[in-house]
Amino acid sequence: MRRMGAVVAKKAFSLGLFTAALLFCLTATGCNNTCVSFNSNPPTGTLVINVNDTKSSCTLSRANGTVHVRVGASATQSAGLGPSSIQHIFVSLRSVAAHPSTVADEDSSDWLELAPQLAQQPVQVDLMTRSADSCAPGLFGEAAVPAGTYRQARLRLLPNQPSTGEPVPEENACGSVGFNCIVTTDGSIRPLALEGAAPELRIASERIAGGFFLVLPDVGMDLIIEFNTYSSLAVPAGDSVRLIPVFTVAPRASCQSQAGSKR
Repeated sequence: MRRMGAVVAKKAFSLGLFTAALLFCLTATGCNNTCVSFNSNPPTGTLVINVNDTKSSCTLSRANGTVHVRVGASATQSAGLGPSSIQHIFVSLRSVAAHPSTVADEDSSDWLELAPQLAQQPVQVDLMTRSADSCAPGLFGEAAVPAGTYRQARLRLLPNQPSTGEPVPEENACGSVGFNCIVTTDGSIRPLALEGAAPELRIASERIAGGFFLVLPDVGMDLIIEFNTYSSLAVPAGDSVRLIPVFTVAPRASCQSQAGSKR
């Protein structure tokens, strides 16, 4: 009986050690892109724990959701967007990405592309067109994105003077002034003044509905990026125009899901 009791006590001790070690490892690693493996040998009470924080060596797969980006003007019309003669604002997008943190460096590896095809085929869009909230076929296709919470988004623009060999949009409404411009009602075209060799527009968490958007495993969603014409501002900058844009982001059930639910 004493021997049996000793065995039971030993197993209980091993289980307690295993649980404590597991909790310690998960606390220490923060469960952030970390693989934790266990090797237990009950007869000897030996417990080996391997922790590896190298993403490439992790064999566990992460579930994906599907995101379809839609960009366009909000329903609110321009009552304060600089000159009332502005008719079109064309920007050429080469990247639409999201980040799980409210703070992110430009070169952070955690930026996830929501329209990866833009890298090889940039698309020029008119921010004054009310297309974001429609279910018309979009320009950006769909992207498989790891399920999770995202708290920041960014739009990267093609420079007005891209490098030789750099992909450019198939259609360019800006003509010779570049790939980002404003068109007035009298037909004149003025380039947008952009900062840096890789200009981008950040959308912080306070401009995202609820502060974040959630991508669920095996679920499709439309991500609506709306240009707020009422809050944005366009001001002259020499021969160019400087745009101070305000965007909002909101998730919505995919158009395909909505169509399916109506059947």
